[in-house]
Amino acid sequence: MTTLSNQAFDLSAAATAQNIAAQTAINVRDYGATGDGITDDTAALNTALEAAFQLGKTLYVPKGVYRLSEVPNTGRCLLNKGVSMFGDAALESIFAPVAAMTSSVDMMHFYPVAGVDFCFIERTAWWPGYPNFDTNVRGRRPIHFVWDGSPAVSSSKLILQQNYFMPSNDLSFEMECNPTIIVQGSPSNSLICDNHFWGGIKLSNCGDSNVITRNVIRAPISQKAGIAIFTIAASDGVAGHNVIRDNNIDSTYGPAIYLFNGREYIIDGNNIEHRMGGGSASSAVVDVDGTSGTVLGCRITNNRVAIFGASTAQTAIRLNACAYNYVAENTLDTNVARAQALLLTSNASHARLGRMVFNGPWSQQINNAGIDSLKINYVNL
Repeated sequence: MTTLSNQAFDLSAAATAQNIAAQTAINVRDYGATGDGITDDTAALNTALEAAFQLGKTLYVPKGVYRLSEVPNTGRCLLNKGVSMFGDAALESIFAPVAAMTSSVDMMHFYPVAGVDFCFIERTAWWPGYPNFDTNVRGRRPIHFVWDGSPAVSSSKLILQQNYFMPSNDLSFEMECNPTIIVQGSPSNSLICDNHFWGGIKLSNCGDSNVITRNVIRAPISQKAGIAIFTIAASDGVAGHNVIRDNNIDSTYGPAIYLFNGREYIIDGNNIEHRMGGGSASSAVVDVDGTSGTVLGCRITNNRVAIFGASTAQTAIRLNACAYNYVAENTLDTNVARAQALLLTSNASHARLGRMVFNGPWSQQINNAGIDSLKINYVNL
């Protein structure tokens, strides 16, 4: 049984570990960054990033508000070669644009070199409209992760956790492989967890086994998809095994989840409410659309997908250009008549459809134009 004294010990141990990490890392304050919310700290932060890279250390960002401006002619503020970073807490160590920032500039360009693996970004905040919430929003993406290295090496195992991304003009976070360098292992094996995104996230040309879990995801200002994934198709096959689990996704104009290609996805336990906008181009909230490459073996289970409010989306879950997918144990809700809860197009084949709950006045609960699909055990409400 856990006692109060044991809990206190555990918290003390965690605090001690964090203090040790801060003491062994590069402190941005030692390189001239002020964090006073007024001074432009861009040059000092980039100097600290370069020092941390050269020394092979992590970067510590103490509590404060660090103003960023564009490094001339780059379209970016912070230039990170693959340095791990951590702050004091998600809303204490804050990066914010200067007033003159244009909507074409990314706050950080994270571009691992020489096959940098096991990077992390933890306990920071990216606040494009600081000190306002969703007015005077500046810049483009808070973090743009791009792998642009040699095909002979890979970059994987990014951990992005316990960060807060305020509303932005574009995606909160985009991770991608340069499309001219196709390596199935880059970027891959990443963990994106326990973050709060107000601009949606996208994985472009990504590799295998990325896990997106326990995040809160919205996009009311950027009007992007909540989660969009486009995987790499390399000579040794199409990337797969990406997991989207236990996220809370709402207030996205675009779809909540949008899969362009890939195989063996697991989409499980997500709570999704679509309250504005039209969803995907096909008016779906969860859209498995393999027109860029057939989606194979996707499991969509134990999710709640609700369409409410001003949303004009017509379909909760859509399967198109996909095969051997399993859809079961989902609850699909609407408050007004919409076209269908579940849509299988004529390009969907060999789906297995299990027990589901349908709430509200769907015009059709299931619109199945697919090929060789197996239906079992529906529950209709």
